[in-house]
Amino acid sequence: KNYNELTNKGTLKIIDTSTEQTGKILSYKGTAISNSGTMGFESGSISDSIYAIRNTGTLNITGGTIANNTYGIYNEINGISTILNGNITNNTYGIYNYSNNAVTNIKGGKIESNEYGLYNDSGTTNIASLGIGNNTYGIYNAKGSVNILEVAKIQSKTGIYNASGTVNIGEIGKMNSEGPVIIGETYGLVNSATGTVYMYDGQIKGKTGAIQGFITNTEEGYTIASKSDGDYEIDYLVLSGTITTVAQVNGIDYANLQSAINSVRGEETQTIKL
Repeated sequence: KNYNELTNKGTLKIIDTSTEQTGKILSYKGTAISNSGTMGFESGSISDSIYAIRNTGTLNITGGTIANNTYGIYNEINGISTILNGNITNNTYGIYNYSNNAVTNIKGGKIESNEYGLYNDSGTTNIASLGIGNNTYGIYNAKGSVNILEVAKIQSKTGIYNASGTVNIGEIGKMNSEGPVIIGETYGLVNSATGTVYMYDGQIKGKTGAIQGFITNTEEGYTIASKSDGDYEIDYLVLSGTITTVAQVNGIDYANLQSAINSVRGEETQTIKL
């Protein structure tokens, strides 16, 4: 029994040629499109009750809308998915990256109003996009690696939740205090006791607090400083020696005692050095 509306093993390009731009692929079979070849999605909309697109090949999204699915894009096995434009919205998982060899590149488009904008179960996700917003979790990293480049902006109820993987914020050796920007209506970043976070650039903002959990390492020679803009608590990096360090946790210097306290999760035993 075929549970796919469409199956592509060759080369497929989807373009909505209607004047009204209302073309749809609407499926109730479980998977609207299964791609193991090369697929481009330029315009139109794709919806299914479970999977809009399951990808084990090469997938390029340059437009269109993927909405109202459990999984918008399910990238697995050796799949390489690249999002350059388009809308991924109102899904439980906007993008689900699964298996060690799966790679998702987010370079544009809007990923919003999903429960999880991006769920990285394993594999690698690279983000250089301004359009991840208004999700419950902007990024949920279960395991695997998430790399967030300088131009990225992520804004959701929780910006990033790192459960047991590695998150790289910015790039080592290219210190930029302006970006990436990670914003949470609760916390900008939550890092669990088994997660690893390297903060090389940018700003992390949250209304409850900027960061909950420890930062594994920062750009060499920099201290985590804090400020408030009236709405958000903001943690960012400053050159060590240009601001007074008041505490140290796990070898990381903090210029604000509350930020140092927030870096220790409730289930952990850590020493705060004053």
